[in-house]
Amino acid sequence: MGGAGEIAIVGMACVMPGAPDVETFWGNIVDGVDSVSEVPPSRWVTARHYDPHYEPGRDADEPMSISKWGGFVPEVGFDALAWGIPPASLASIDPAQLLALKAATGALEDAGYGTGEGHRPFPREHTSVVYATGSGGASELPAGFMLRLLLRSHGITAADLPPELAAHLPQLTEDGLPGVLTSVIAGRVANRLDLGGKNLVVDSACASVLVALDIARNELLGGSSDMVLCGGVDLHNGVVDYVSFTAAQALSRSGRCRAFDVDADGMTLAEGCGCLVLKRLEDAVADGDRVYAVVRGVAGSSDGRHLGLTAPRQEGQERAVRRAYHGTGISPTEIGLVEAHGTGTPTGDRTELATTTAVFAEAGVAPGSVVMGSVKSNIGHIKCAAGMAALIKTAKALYHGVLAPTLHIRTPIEEWDPATSPFVFRDQARPWLAERRMAAVSSFGFGGTNFHAILEAPAAGAPADSAEPSASGRPHWPSELVAVRAPDDAALATRLEALAGRLADELEPPRQADRWRLRDVAAAETRAGDGPVRLVLVADDLDDLAAKVDAARAGGAPTEGVYPAVDLGADGDDPPGVAFLFADDATAARPGMGADLAVAFPAARAALVGTDPAVLDAMWPGQAFAVVADAQRAALAAVAPAALEAAATIGAAALRALGVTPDRLAGRVPGGAGGAAVAVDADGLRALADEGVRVFVEVGPGDALTRRVGAALGDVPHLAVATDVAGRHGLTTFLHAVAQLLAAGVDVDLDALFAGRDARPDRWDDPPRKPLWMVNGHYARAASGASLPKGLHPADEAPLLAFANGSGNGNGSAAASGAPAAGGADGDGAPAPERASGLSDLDLAVVTEYLKIVQGTIATGSEIIRHEAGRR
Repeated sequence: MGGAGEIAIVGMACVMPGAPDVETFWGNIVDGVDSVSEVPPSRWVTARHYDPHYEPGRDADEPMSISKWGGFVPEVGFDALAWGIPPASLASIDPAQLLALKAATGALEDAGYGTGEGHRPFPREHTSVVYATGSGGASELPAGFMLRLLLRSHGITAADLPPELAAHLPQLTEDGLPGVLTSVIAGRVANRLDLGGKNLVVDSACASVLVALDIARNELLGGSSDMVLCGGVDLHNGVVDYVSFTAAQALSRSGRCRAFDVDADGMTLAEGCGCLVLKRLEDAVADGDRVYAVVRGVAGSSDGRHLGLTAPRQEGQERAVRRAYHGTGISPTEIGLVEAHGTGTPTGDRTELATTTAVFAEAGVAPGSVVMGSVKSNIGHIKCAAGMAALIKTAKALYHGVLAPTLHIRTPIEEWDPATSPFVFRDQARPWLAERRMAAVSSFGFGGTNFHAILEAPAAGAPADSAEPSASGRPHWPSELVAVRAPDDAALATRLEALAGRLADELEPPRQADRWRLRDVAAAETRAGDGPVRLVLVADDLDDLAAKVDAARAGGAPTEGVYPAVDLGADGDDPPGVAFLFADDATAARPGMGADLAVAFPAARAALVGTDPAVLDAMWPGQAFAVVADAQRAALAAVAPAALEAAATIGAAALRALGVTPDRLAGRVPGGAGGAAVAVDADGLRALADEGVRVFVEVGPGDALTRRVGAALGDVPHLAVATDVAGRHGLTTFLHAVAQLLAAGVDVDLDALFAGRDARPDRWDDPPRKPLWMVNGHYARAASGASLPKGLHPADEAPLLAFANGSGNGNGSAAASGAPAAGGADGDGAPAPERASGLSDLDLAVVTEYLKIVQGTIATGSEIIRHEAGRR
């Protein structure tokens, strides 16, 4: 480890759709969460701009969007004063600059090089900033400035504007020019973080981030920089983008990215921001940095002369992919994961799959041996920052040893042949158990820019090794366990009252998504208090935790996830006896069993060492498409006993990692579990009960043995729990089982629940200062929820204007005035509010001219796409 020409990723931060931070983003990917949602009303009002039946080219005077779905970042806190930004300037700074600064700071802190107490110094004088981003002009802030100036150029001054419109539009100040220039993004980061290296931005369309990575790599290898912040931000996700991509016939009507699926119908727009901290690998090792992944090489190409400028070209893409492997001396046979460009556009997906298949098959890659996926299926297409999402996903996959799923593939495109293709698609996460893990990332930009990067997990045994025993494969879990201790019932009531009040105060809207993490709150509350555990809660998020606390305080009917302490009649003060039950019926084997626990618990992965890879492949196959389903079922049936043993080994290892050890064993005990076993029968179970066993834990898939216990023991006080039930998330099911064990008095190592997961209970005990401002992909606002003076306002606050002569476009329609086209309704059937504006015919001409400018831009792009489509 530490060879020349290798670059280390030592820090990461991001704000992505559905995720305020890297760990939430990674957790969503592992769980297959679809973070695409309907357009928030604050971004643009769908009733005015969305028409599911609209056809590009029809009604050209009023272009519409065929989609109302996309990937939107959550609102996060922004402390302007901490970065030395005057509060009055926030209204004139594009959110792209603010989030880029936040991500860069977060990535430095993640690498241990922040500015706070305990952080290490770093070579600021030789630290550069390279940010990938899109060209300006499409975001709402400069558009608002432009509209004011356009109106004035036609004689309509600010005094002539309707008051409600004047209050809604942003005002150009001395901060406005630098605030909206994309070229200033990297400069603002370097300025506020006091960095003396180079700063620059890159726009190569969808390939921009890998271009930035290539530049950063050359900076480090050439010695010009000792550290580089390599970032990507693209927040162009407004109505102009939706209407433009509709006109270009590139947008998905279904609103989902179905990369590599026969029903793919276009891209889904998204926004996001992220940043990596890069160093030379030998420096990272010498400095004791944590290394997420090693960048072994980056290569690029252009399509060259082609029938069209924008259509993808297989020869050009192959050129970049081949150069990457030739330049590094790595063979495609060493790759286990390809994070594809995978936009969901039919031509693009077919070309990309043909490209990678040709290169990998030529190298002799075995069929089905490489996982192919696209993070765009989770979040949509972030355009110029799409590669940042791909790099973070890939680096986390390498670091944790996890192969994540891809969504929305029902029937793969015909370019994928399961019998010969090197690639397999996954719809469930599984451990990546290879001793050497290598991955590739592709990005192909509009205009024939092609890039391919090769990454590797840090070598085992090196100082920056990620495979240390306590590192969970996914720090962000879909659920958390909270144990509440108290010496008596009165003290328990007091604790619950305090917790309920605290949650109510902290979760009161408006709130930003990155202030509290459920695992921090769970760790703090679980470690607090004294006395025995009197209540155990399992919650999916902070709102759910508040609801569970309220349910516990109210009492009444049992609630799932609320487990009061129970007395099973154990002798003395000793905990009740525990028996592990193992399935002995081969039909209990099912695809995917044990995968969630093996991903989450390092001990479970370690217990699989020596397991036949064929057994694991049968347990965790690729997605069960119709053409492979029969073969997958047959493969699992052929190894069912061994697969059940592997699943039981995983469950037992996860329980033992939490300190849950059995007094007795029953059923088909996996090798290495130790101890004599009794039969799980209608006699064996009663014999265990006679010996004092009161807790029965079904280890492995299914709940058949759990139900058998209830039938056998009848009224004998006991607890029987299943740890892996079909149709439920494996980790959440496991936590519910552990919570019941804890409530029954079984000893559980609660600290082990949070080990290796970056849990920070101090954040709940000593919370960070509440930020005064919040920012999302559209605008910044005060933490109180108020819009900033002279700043951009939410779209749903835009005034609906009516012309003085009663017409909106000269023929009685109100559409051109901004009112909904369908009879003045607001989209829900209610009459739209009318506000007299006093606009004259001159005003109408100005608005019409502005719309024609926008329409011309859209029409030009649409014509280019139609021209290229015709050539194809």
